[in-house]
Order: sequence, then C-alpha cells, then structure tokens
Amino acid sequence: MLIGAALYWGEGTKSDNNGKWPTLAFANSDPKMVKVYLQFIRKIFNVPSTKIHGGIHLYPNTDIEDARLFWSRITRLPPSRFYITTMVSRLSAGKRNPRLLPHGTITLRVYNRRLFHEMKGMIAGLSKAF
Repeated sequence: MLIGAALYWGEGTKSDNNGKWPTLAFANSDPKMVKVYLQFIRKIFNVPSTKIHGGIHLYPNTDIEDARLFWSRITRLPPSRFYITTMVSRLSAGKRNPRLLPHGTITLRVYNRRLFHEMKGMIAGLSKAF
C-alpha cells in the first residue's frame, strides 16, 4: 500500500478539478512502474479493469497501433480502451530523441471521487510520517 501511495504521490494528479471531477490519474512511461501501480489499484482499492481508462500520449513518429498493443499487454486492458494524443511540446520540438519513448506515455484514470480522496489521505499520512 505504501509503494502504491508513494507512486501516486510522485506521478499522479493531485488536483480535484475544483471539486467537479476528482479522478485518480497516473501517468508514466515505465512499464514496470505502471504494472506496480495497477496492482495497487486493483488489489488495494479493488478497482475492476472495466473501471480503468487509459490514454497514450505519443510523439508524431510513434506507431499508434504498436503503442496500443504494447500498453494493452502491460495493463491487460483491451486496445480499444485507449485514447491517443499526439503531442510535441514547444520546448522539445526537434530536440527530443525519437527513440526515447518508443511507446509513449500512458495515463491511467479511475473516475471515483471516494478513491481520489482516499488517495489524498494516504499521501497526507505519508507526508506526516517523515
């Protein structure tokens, strides 16, 4: 539980969108970290796969279907569950190595107000423990 909360503290969204749609949203490009986080929300929070939504942020040179299949294997979610965003930041345009993120960055979302606030409580507890 501590590992999952710490991962979310570092890589998750802490904003509740002004109270409108508090959502667990975790983004990363490391498949091992994504697997650990998914194990956490599936086992500790009992989130079924049907409630997990995914987005893949890609660079223009990334193969969309390859990325979908890659993240589908990692997450055990169907490829159709992922929306795709192609992006290039102004700062990295033309500077980033195109092979740096071959499968893009995944964002996993769980739309659940109670879980969002439970996660925020875990993070608050972690921050007070040290």
